[in-house]
Amino acid sequence: MWEDEIIEELHRIREEHAKAFNYDVGEICEDWRKRQKQSGRQFVTLADETQVNDPVALDRSEMVDQVREDVSGG
Repeated sequence: MWEDEIIEELHRIREEHAKAFNYDVGEICEDWRKRQKQSGRQFVTLADETQVNDPVALDRSEMVDQVREDVSGG
């Protein structure tokens, strides 16, 4: 079977990271969130179901779309 050294390295890193947190998914995710904040990069957070079905959230979404359209000249 063909092996990809990059994929193998990713699996090794993921295994080491999980082992460092005793394979506790909550702790692993908390560490990734901490790393995201420390990186200084901007990350996208998707809306959850309650926000999608919220009429106020939908109104805001429509307003954002309108502003984008106005800015782009469309």
